[in-house]
Amino acid sequence: LDYHKFYKLDIDAVNVIDDKSNKCSYCNKNTELVNSCNVKTPRKCTVCGSIERGRAFKNLFDNKLYKILSHKKILCVAPSNSDYNLLKKNNNVSSMAIVPGFDLQIDMCNMSTIDNSSIDAFVSIKVFEHCENDIGAFNEIHRILKPNGLLIFTGSIRIKGETSISDNIHSWYSKEMYDKYKIGSFRHYGVISLYNILKDKFNIKLFNVRDNLTDSWHVFFVCIKL
Repeated sequence: LDYHKFYKLDIDAVNVIDDKSNKCSYCNKNTELVNSCNVKTPRKCTVCGSIERGRAFKNLFDNKLYKILSHKKILCVAPSNSDYNLLKKNNNVSSMAIVPGFDLQIDMCNMSTIDNSSIDAFVSIKVFEHCENDIGAFNEIHRILKPNGLLIFTGSIRIKGETSISDNIHSWYSKEMYDKYKIGSFRHYGVISLYNILKDKFNIKLFNVRDNLTDSWHVFFVCIKL
């Protein structure tokens, strides 16, 4: 990828956060990894239960977000326990999802119970690719964010290439889940495609963050509402 192209798109840079420690970023322990959620590669910390994308989010939080995500009203989509507890420190945090088991059971594409310009930050860790109407979700998030509010998310996002449509929307979630909640595996994002969706509504910063335990990299969008 020619990063200079991003400058022409008014993205400051692709910021790299590389955790070089040998410990879990959440529990700060030397740990072993085990398999989780039918993923064959070991990724779950045996001490705190965190997985790779959550540890990458913790690295981003510690390096860039902890000051700006303090004493805020935050809405977080289907967070892990680790992510929820991290955000809950010094913040008013509500969890939400279209499925039961969270503070709010609502659809990201229709959050009519949430007032306009009422949320300081919206956090999503690997959710948008599972939302059939992601454009509707982005529009709703923009509506409920306060001026200069933050949208922070990661997911199945590639630095190179455009967004591609999944061959099998039931590869992760069952057909029953799709029929009931419209949840599936719909797409793999490309950075440029996502930028073009969001550029008219947000100022955008990109971060490529490493989880040291799995040596995996995760692209995060940090978007400021225009």
